[in-house]
Amino acid sequence: MMINLKTNKMSDIENGGLVYEENTSKNVYVEIKPDGLLVRRINGELADVILQKHNNNQPIDKGYRVRKLEMGENQGKEIVEQIFNKLPRVQLKKAYEEEKFNQRRMVLIFNDMVDGPDVHITCPLITENGGINSFANNFIDKIPNFELGSVLNFRPWKNEDEKNNKIRKGIVIEQNGSNLKTAYWDYDKNEPIGNKPRAKEVKKLGKDAWEWEEVSEFQLQVFNDFSVKLDEYWGNEKPLETTKTKEVQVEDMPF
Repeated sequence: MMINLKTNKMSDIENGGLVYEENTSKNVYVEIKPDGLLVRRINGELADVILQKHNNNQPIDKGYRVRKLEMGENQGKEIVEQIFNKLPRVQLKKAYEEEKFNQRRMVLIFNDMVDGPDVHITCPLITENGGINSFANNFIDKIPNFELGSVLNFRPWKNEDEKNNKIRKGIVIEQNGSNLKTAYWDYDKNEPIGNKPRAKEVKKLGKDAWEWEEVSEFQLQVFNDFSVKLDEYWGNEKPLETTKTKEVQVEDMPF
């Protein structure tokens, strides 16, 4: 179902997307979580009501969840999150990387095609082993096929490949009625294409390991070039006011 971001009430349209009322000016900050959901932190009276229901073992409203923080000085604190499946009918206005929580992160800023808020979607960019985060990796590999200014639908996904015992993650980007494909893999021939380097298998401390540095550098260059092209397309000669990072307290850390 859709959830109105101004009233936080459910609408009757069942597509799992973010929607907005006109004349809403406050920016919306959303995180792509490892489970493939778009998640927005909820505070205030609504959060108090949902927490009370949760603590009284009453069913909470659809589209919300309660979980405990896993890190920081507020570890174990219960918080309320609003969850979504996708972001429909938007334009990508800006893309850039930032460093926050000792982590390099990808930030994508969308408008909603009406007078609602800009939506800031973030996820990790670099992993602990120096590779590109799965969601960011899948997004970046589709950039060469991306049409600037085009209306799109944006949906993260996660699935488990039981045959190979692997978890796969990515982002569906629908433009002009079809889903964008990666520019670096031929699905018909099941083989790599283009100039993207491949990870190298190396020996580290006597064990087999994968070296991702060359791949990561290539993808970061693709992302940064794309960021410049977006700014040129939209006339973003300087950072937009709407792209200023929201100050987040420790208890608001997205973990």
